[in-house]
Amino acid sequence: MSEANTKEQQGAAEVLAINRRFIDLYYLLAAKRAVRTRKEYCESVGLSQTAFSQIEKGKAGCTLRVLCLLLKLYDVKPLWLFAGEGEPF
Repeated sequence: MSEANTKEQQGAAEVLAINRRFIDLYYLLAAKRAVRTRKEYCESVGLSQTAFSQIEKGKAGCTLRVLCLLLKLYDVKPLWLFAGEGEPF
């Protein structure tokens, strides 16, 4: 396997991990009662519920705009969101 393919696979794995944390964040916020519904979570970042489902199924990814809004609106720690290190809040 070439170095380029290895880097591409690593990048894809990182994107999937960030998407997983996007989904996990919904459940964390719901548990804290910071959001009441999936609809509310989606609307807060300008995302449709269909897009949420596509991300959850691994068929789509979060945009940088959505991720940045999560950081701002819910005081999420960037290191957790982008690297999975530390605590989310």
